[in-house]
Order: sequence, then structure tokens, then C-alpha cells
Amino acid sequence: MFWVTRPHVGPDRVACAWLIQTWLDPRATLRYLDEPDLTRAVRAGALPFHTTTAEVGEWDERTAFCALLTEYQRAARDPALERLARLVQQAEAGTGAATLPARRLAAVLGHLHTAQMPDAAIVEQLAPLFDTLYRRYRRGACPRAGPLGLAGGSGSAGRPDGGTTKSV
Repeated sequence: MFWVTRPHVGPDRVACAWLIQTWLDPRATLRYLDEPDLTRAVRAGALPFHTTTAEVGEWDERTAFCALLTEYQRAARDPALERLARLVQQAEAGTGAATLPARRLAAVLGHLHTAQMPDAAIVEQLAPLFDTLYRRYRRGACPRAGPLGLAGGSGSAGRPDGGTTKSV
């Protein structure tokens, strides 16, 4: 499937790209497009992986990562993904209330932007970090990130914990 988003990714859209490529659509093609190319691609059938207040109306601090977890019913299948969602939400908000791991994720991403890396390269560079965070959350090695109240079904885990990756 063809997935698109705006350029200059932040923590949320980096996490979305990881989620898509790891759990939802391992053969996905991701593109980072400016307007009007982004709108044309979505009209032609590409799936967007970004969320704005204009698109969802009631934002309520919800990230696109949380929206994808809910839409594809992944959070209830795997609490480690819900914990990762909390980290992404805190890193995206960039507030002083964010946990140290969230502040570090935002700082690393900021450094990669300063180095003027293309979005696809940033996503590729940060994928192993997300794999590691996921595994640590799965094992319970990191402090509980807190509930997000995401809805979902039940099922098996994917690639970072050694299971099989399923397309949906």
C-alpha cells in the first residue's frame, strides 16, 4: 500500500512510519509530500498517516500514532504499543511534563533534523530505537508509561518480539 504524510516528520509521524512498516503493512511505500502533491496522492488512494485538528475536529491531544493503534485495533492486542503511544504523545507535545525518554526521543529527532537528513532516512535511523523501546516495554523493563484508553481487539504480536508480522 502507498502511505503519505507531510515532510519534516516529528515524533508522532516517525512512530507512525515504524508502526506501519513493522505491524500494519510491512511492504508499505512511504512518501513525504508537500501540497498539492499530498492531496492528489490521497485522492488517488494513498493512505495518509498524519492527523491535524482540521481532519479530526476534536483533537484532545490525540496523536496519529494513537489513531492508527485504535483504527487497526492494536493497543488492546499489545499493551507495550499503548505504552509506546504514551511516550510518543509526550515527545510530540514537547512539554516539561514529558518523561526523560520522551525528551530524549524529541532531542534525537531534533538533532537529525539539524543534520538536514531526509525524512525517510530519519525514519530508518530511528526504527531500531522504536524496536528497542517496544521490546523493553514488552518485557516490562521500562516504567509504566500510563494508560491511553485505546480501544482494540486481541491477537498476536509482531516482528520486534520475534512473532510474525501480519498485514491487515
